[in-house]
Order: sequence, then structure tokens, then C-alpha cells
Amino acid sequence: MRTWCLEQGATDVRIAALTVKRHDRALPDVKADYAGVELPDRYVFGFGMDVNEGLRGVPAIYAMKE
Repeated sequence: MRTWCLEQGATDVRIAALTVKRHDRALPDVKADYAGVELPDRYVFGFGMDVNEGLRGVPAIYAMKE
């Protein structure tokens, strides 16, 4: 997305993410410039993220047990 924005004429593109998981599976050329919360490598839900189309409205972020 960063490359596309620059191709469209943007002079600067920054990526912000509410959450970033700690793992080694990320794309090497995609990284958030600003990250709100670093999370463990577990399934998370709440605060807009869901579990099977539910729990999206939970007002906090939770991680499933390992």
C-alpha cells in the first residue's frame, strides 16, 4: 500500500497500527511506523477484532489462552 500511495503522488506515507504481534511471519518490506500495542503471538479479539463474527464490541483487547 505504501508503494501504491507513493505512485499516486504522495510525498510521504506513514503506516500506523493499533496492534502488532511479536512473530517472524511478517512481510519483510511492510512495517508500521507507529504501533500502539505489541501483542503476543496468540489469537486476539475485542476492540473491533472478532472471534467467529462475535466479541468485536468488547471494549478491550484479549488474547486466547495458549
